[in-house]
Amino acid sequence: MRMTVTDKKIIKELDELKLDNLTGLTHSEEYCSYDASNGTSIVEFKYRRATYDTWMVEMMKLTKGFQKAALSGKQYYYLVMTDDTIFIWNLTKLLPGKQWSHSTQLCPATTDFNNKAKILKIVTYLDIKDCIHKINRGIKNDLCL
Repeated sequence: MRMTVTDKKIIKELDELKLDNLTGLTHSEEYCSYDASNGTSIVEFKYRRATYDTWMVEMMKLTKGFQKAALSGKQYYYLVMTDDTIFIWNLTKLLPGKQWSHSTQLCPATTDFNNKAKILKIVTYLDIKDCIHKINRGIKNDLCL
């Protein structure tokens, strides 16, 4: 997976915020199930234009990242950046013991918007109330929930 401008922006902002376990991230190799990592963490990034109370997450991506983190002794984080907010979930702590609802959705096959193909994906949902950080990007003030 090549590093996008958005990925670079997210990594730079995380370094500036100096959040535990989320500084010094480097982009993952080309064919990897997560976007970045450091010595203690694996992170999946998403950029969205709108904010939702629940965020749809592809179950396969979530479980692959969780397994890689568990096998390497790292924490697994899921991060969503919008124009005005960064939401961060620690999935290593959230996944065990949580009741996960899931469904099958017809979704774009890739994030390449020129490719209009859709496939069935099993998805689950992250609730905004479960995020460990909700950061206002204008103020860069941690508004932990």
